[in-house]
Amino acid sequence: MSKLAGRSCTRLHRRWQRPFHSTLPMIYQAFTRFVTKVVHCIQPPFSPTPTSLISMLMLLVTAVFFAANIGTYGDGAAEELPVEITSPSDGALMRLVPAGEFQMGDHFDDGADDDLPVHTVYLDDFYMDVYEVTNAQYKKFMEAKGHRAPPYWNDSQYNQPNYPVVGVNWHDAVAYAKWAGKQLPTEAQWEKAARGGLVGKRYVWGDSPTPPPGAGNLADEAAKRAFPSWTVFEGYDDGFARTAPVGSFSPNGYGLHDMAGNVWEWCMDQYQAGYYTTGPKNNPVAGGLLDFANGYLRGITSDRVLRGASWFDIPIHLPVALRLNYDPSDNQNFRGFRCTGLNTP
Repeated sequence: MSKLAGRSCTRLHRRWQRPFHSTLPMIYQAFTRFVTKVVHCIQPPFSPTPTSLISMLMLLVTAVFFAANIGTYGDGAAEELPVEITSPSDGALMRLVPAGEFQMGDHFDDGADDDLPVHTVYLDDFYMDVYEVTNAQYKKFMEAKGHRAPPYWNDSQYNQPNYPVVGVNWHDAVAYAKWAGKQLPTEAQWEKAARGGLVGKRYVWGDSPTPPPGAGNLADEAAKRAFPSWTVFEGYDDGFARTAPVGSFSPNGYGLHDMAGNVWEWCMDQYQAGYYTTGPKNNPVAGGLLDFANGYLRGITSDRVLRGASWFDIPIHLPVALRLNYDPSDNQNFRGFRCTGLNTP
């Protein structure tokens, strides 16, 4: 047996010693890898016979069945991904959003046509930053990469270390994500994460038009005191007229903060008004998945999606399904972002 085949067999043996998640896509991948490795491990010459082919098929079926049930038999259950991790690059806490289906879109048909129809989306598991990227984290990035400071960097109303960085455009957010070894969330990832496990609700907190205490930093009574002409959530007072320190309000069902309000958050997706009728069911991303690690993305000029509303926004902008699109160079004082990571800690 060649050294290459021997190494392949060793990797095959180690791979099947690992815990295995019993989901159909994973079983299919395991089956494909198993076939490939077995073929490499067979010492030539190999002359197939009907008996040997039947034996091979039985072996493969047995292996797939074992992989699918490895958490049921043996010494213990399949290993699970940790619920919370810390990103080594920027120190951000990240929470796991589990794989599975959810219903994406406006269940009440009270917004724009671009958030219809409601449709089923499947997403692989992923990690999402618990908080929006802060000024302190962005400062580390600027110092490491020599990146320019955004507008409002010297404005004391927005530049406190634990406040979300504002004035960042989509390209700034992409550059940060690339430095951190992460990426911007896809629009589907963002909506699933924001819903926090709630199904068919209008807002991240439920259906009530009045936010409960701790819902988020929204256009509220505090904002109206600073901006008397504003339309606000009457009777709701979050205590902040502009941005608030990240994590000041209650987390959602996935342990994520500020998924409603504080700052609008950039997503990876190109904005496409009719994408909900044309996009795939599994892991959709309008405009295609971007290679943050190796791609040169400065040439992108098409509108990008923003989600989540901000301290600046009136009630009609708070539905969790609402989509906003802007030029990727837009950098106002209610624009920010958070990152997602791969589905391994």
